[in-house]
Amino acid sequence: MWAASCRVVERSDAPGTPPSGSTLIESGTPQVPTWLLLLTVGLGTLTGPWNFTMLVVALPDIADDFSISLAATSWVIIIPMIASSSVQSVGGRLGDILGYRRVFAGALIGYTIITIAAAFAPSLWALVILRLLQTTFGSATFPTGNALIRVNLPESRRASAYGVIGSAISFAIAGGPLIGGALTGLFGWQAIFIANLPFSIGALILLMLYIPNDTRPPTTARWQSRFDPVGIGLLAASVVSIVLPMTLVRDDYIPVVVLPFVYIVSAAVVGVFFLWEWRQSDPIVQVRLYLSRSFRAAAFGDMFMNSAGFPLTVVASIYLQTYLDQSVFVSGIVIALGTIGGAAASPLGGRLADRFGRRFPLVLGRSVMVAGLLLTLAIVALTSSPWLFTIGMAVVFTGNGLAIPAGQTAAIESSPRDYSGMAAGVAATTAFMGGIIGITWTAIYLGENPLLDQFQLVFTVFAAGAFIAILVATRVAPWPATERGDD
Repeated sequence: MWAASCRVVERSDAPGTPPSGSTLIESGTPQVPTWLLLLTVGLGTLTGPWNFTMLVVALPDIADDFSISLAATSWVIIIPMIASSSVQSVGGRLGDILGYRRVFAGALIGYTIITIAAAFAPSLWALVILRLLQTTFGSATFPTGNALIRVNLPESRRASAYGVIGSAISFAIAGGPLIGGALTGLFGWQAIFIANLPFSIGALILLMLYIPNDTRPPTTARWQSRFDPVGIGLLAASVVSIVLPMTLVRDDYIPVVVLPFVYIVSAAVVGVFFLWEWRQSDPIVQVRLYLSRSFRAAAFGDMFMNSAGFPLTVVASIYLQTYLDQSVFVSGIVIALGTIGGAAASPLGGRLADRFGRRFPLVLGRSVMVAGLLLTLAIVALTSSPWLFTIGMAVVFTGNGLAIPAGQTAAIESSPRDYSGMAAGVAATTAFMGGIIGITWTAIYLGENPLLDQFQLVFTVFAAGAFIAILVATRVAPWPATERGDD
């Protein structure tokens, strides 16, 4: 079935021209204006990262309300973060089987209901469980939203669309700490959950009123597929085996010396997962996606990029508050100003990818990231000004914003159309793993009272990760494969 779905050919033509000797069949003309499609998908997908960044600043208040330690409240973030990294592929595959619009709607409904319940959580572990469910539903919106864009827009406009969505998510991430702090101070941490409702409900209304069903629904996948519960379990076990040990070391539950032995077991779990999925006729994660050079380069390139960009805000917070002794307010302003460049650059990155091909903005954006990280390293070494530190962060996130739309587009276009949701989910999971690993190892290494040379080493490692991402980006096909009709 996979081989039959892979009816694609590589493009090697000049930018903006169809491949010679073949007819480029793009997705059907959308029955809804592009801006309305993007508004719907954007509102549905930004609530997850926005809620995450708002909750980070509310942890002390949650600890006070439940009379527990601040370390214990971190599980409100950790457990849902692990879940998010493992269920995106599942949500995307559900969209392939049942239809992207239907799964997107179900995810929004579930997210809204659980969000309301979370605002009235009576205890920490009730809140953790509700956050786990909330994240599970919310994670399904990202791959199905990306798939909705793929099936409703032609390839000449997809990267621009992903750039707009990425910009909205970046603005949400940048504004989350400020808005979360204000809501918590005025109304309590419960207000953070209530603040999500206008977005999820608005997205659901727009979806039901204006967004059509898929122009070419994947009927073969829908009726002939079977869900893969063993694969889901092995996927979750693989992600947990990679992420949880470092988290336990960070919180002093296990000593760091046991990590090599733990990761031997983790490698075995991941190997079993890949072997199982390889042998399935319709797996929950199609590991053959990684046989595509362009998909592999896009997904792993984003993983290396996220290993540098994703933890940068966490390291910045530690540097500003612990080493420079800045207030939470000043740190929040610095980080918000530093990350806003990503939101501004993301639409430009998408337009560049549509105009010059997917590879160009990937190499350009990640080169800018490396330059920004080296600049940040120099600023940290030469000055203690938090405002100069903002400049380095701004360059890093500008490069990040330029690269993200092209990477997302290249990954999803490297798969057969009937696997659009899975491809988006698998690529997101791969990229997210880099971010989680980056956050965890830096937290372990920096410890309670980090020194200047520790921050310098961290930024040096980040720059190396971004440089590897540049090398990987050179393997991404400049233009997507031609989508052949399966009519």
